[in-house]
Amino acid sequence: MLSKKGIALSQLVIWLIILVSFVMIAFTIERFISKAEPLEAEIICRDSLALKAKTKIEIGPVEGSTPSLCKTIDKKFSTTKRDEALDWFARSMERCWWIWLEGRHSEIFGPRGLLGSDEKTKCFVCNTLTYNQGPTLTKSELEQYLTSIKSRYKNADVSSYIQERGYFRLGEENFPSDQVYALIFASNIDEGLWKSSFQKLLGVDAPYTQNGLWLMSMNEFDKTKPCYYQPDVAGQ
Repeated sequence: MLSKKGIALSQLVIWLIILVSFVMIAFTIERFISKAEPLEAEIICRDSLALKAKTKIEIGPVEGSTPSLCKTIDKKFSTTKRDEALDWFARSMERCWWIWLEGRHSEIFGPRGLLGSDEKTKCFVCNTLTYNQGPTLTKSELEQYLTSIKSRYKNADVSSYIQERGYFRLGEENFPSDQVYALIFASNIDEGLWKSSFQKLLGVDAPYTQNGLWLMSMNEFDKTKPCYYQPDVAGQ
């Protein structure tokens, strides 16, 4: 009869075999993801994140989990109608939040798997949103629009859907066309990523212990480099 220590060791070996096997399979899947259609890539990403959340193990100082199989998806849009432009941004935000498990898991970014780096990524670019032609939108009207439309995933408006477990942050006062924007899922934000902690001290800034969404210009994103950006290979 196996002792408790022997049983634990056996279970550990089984988990290691499962994780290593999945990582090896993931290398093959990554090639497929790079060529996958946007909808297929989104579903694969969400499913891999759900599996990653369930397979995370910690043994002393060692952490392991299956990799996330996500890539940044480029979207383009043009319109002459303000409501259509607002809806495009709002639905993109809602979709990103759904893909990243609605912010339920606080440590979704972790090791790349047992064979990967221990460097922890704090955010990921869901989409680059190329707004080719259309009316200039303001931050306030986009915020209002998010409260006015019903979520496709919950019986609530989109703003409430996101803020049930997280937050969203619109990084621009205006969103003109002929620009590219970054839609980012951010996890457990560090104070150093923001320019000032004054608002945080006053209690009026984004909650730093929650997951959230950022929408900001790609130029600003490239300049400040607030997080890891890997557009063509599965995110870790």
